[in-house]
Amino acid sequence: GTDGISLPIFQSIFDIHTCPFPDFRVIVSQSPKTTSQGLNSRYATSRAAPLSFPLRQISLQVASNTFYMKCNSGLVAGCLIFLLFAMLQFKDGLFYRPHPAFWRIIKGCAVIYLVGAVFFLFLNENQARGLFSYIDPTLGKPLPERSYAEDCRLYTPEDPVSNFRNFRNAVYDEFIIAHLLGWFGKAFLFRDVYISWGWSILFEFCELTFAHILPNFAECWWDQIILDILLCNGIGIWLGHVVMNYLQMKPYNWTGMKHDQDNPPEGFGLLGAFRQLTPRELTPYNWEVFSSARRFFSVLSVFFLAASIELNCFFLKAVFWHPPSHPLVIGRLFMMWLFSLPALREIYQYISDPNCKRLGTMAWLTVAIIFVENCVWFKFSGDLMAHAQPTPAIVIYSWTAVVIVLLGGSLVYFGFYKPMRDRFEAEARAEADAAATQKFHGTVEQQQPQEAKGQTKSPNGVRRRRSSMGGK
Repeated sequence: GTDGISLPIFQSIFDIHTCPFPDFRVIVSQSPKTTSQGLNSRYATSRAAPLSFPLRQISLQVASNTFYMKCNSGLVAGCLIFLLFAMLQFKDGLFYRPHPAFWRIIKGCAVIYLVGAVFFLFLNENQARGLFSYIDPTLGKPLPERSYAEDCRLYTPEDPVSNFRNFRNAVYDEFIIAHLLGWFGKAFLFRDVYISWGWSILFEFCELTFAHILPNFAECWWDQIILDILLCNGIGIWLGHVVMNYLQMKPYNWTGMKHDQDNPPEGFGLLGAFRQLTPRELTPYNWEVFSSARRFFSVLSVFFLAASIELNCFFLKAVFWHPPSHPLVIGRLFMMWLFSLPALREIYQYISDPNCKRLGTMAWLTVAIIFVENCVWFKFSGDLMAHAQPTPAIVIYSWTAVVIVLLGGSLVYFGFYKPMRDRFEAEARAEADAAATQKFHGTVEQQQPQEAKGQTKSPNGVRRRRSSMGGK
């Protein structure tokens, strides 16, 4: 409620004398001096105008709404001006289609998103949720976490709707489409079928790891293995690589040179405009994970970043009370996908190209966004952690074993086995080269006597030819 103490505060923040509505200006002009004492006496003792107090509340509400509308318009205009500056002044990255300006705008969006994420670090839980509820009034309400492992039976004969009710509910769940489309998009990120399958399996272990914090990570075995990994993720990965192979084989003229007007190229017109939206060239990623220790740990770092991006989606929607199907959640995933496309390309360039000495701008921006997002949900996870179950011992022991195997195995492989194998392969190549050289020299020595015989006959033939010519 609004009392005599809070009204002067609102009046000092929102200048109600500048309210654009004339009726409200009349009400304000008829009020006494705008001091806390005058306002208190006015609203406490006045009986001549019983409607003045509710009208005053309406005027304050309208003025505050006008203030918020101006703030929204100013923020949007400021962001648009910054994106225009980014489009004109930011440096180009490694992507050129549909246009370099598009990816410069994406880089500007990454900067704005990073600044917004840092802004949330200085709010508390109620303020952050209230800000989202101002954007959408349906937000700001606690959401019940759903567990997918309460009943893992495939056959439910007692159910009146379906004998396979649990399987039916899992198939018609919204996360099925999310898995399919998500892995179709992630196939374009990794561009390697083995890396994609490895990350698909690894993320299911990440869900099992944090199931004691978020109940919707708990799933039945047939849901994780059959529906998620084999069907949805597998179909998405397969479709993604089919599209990539098709784009990689198309004969495009990416030089930008003018074509002969009498013989226009195939796809000129609408098809050519559509091809403008396709990549200039789709470079396949040969990660070569076990070629060196640097590449091995670089790929592990990529896995860690990918895990943070996906897990942050679940943790952020949990602490901010966002439904999974809300446009903010979907928009955040889509924006992170757009950020990750050039970022992962720059990371791959840094890993594979020995002449590349530093990471690109989008890679640094994406890493910074992931770090700030981790800080945001960790700061607001007080209630979430308070209701979480203790970490299962199997999770601690399993990840401890994984870390030991990775560190110990990489030390043995890259420290002893790979140098020994490379030395043996070098010796085998040297022996093969020596044998080939010896065989070549033997072949040359066999050909030399035949060439010598041919040379002894040729002078006589020349002399005979010359004598015959002299006789003529």
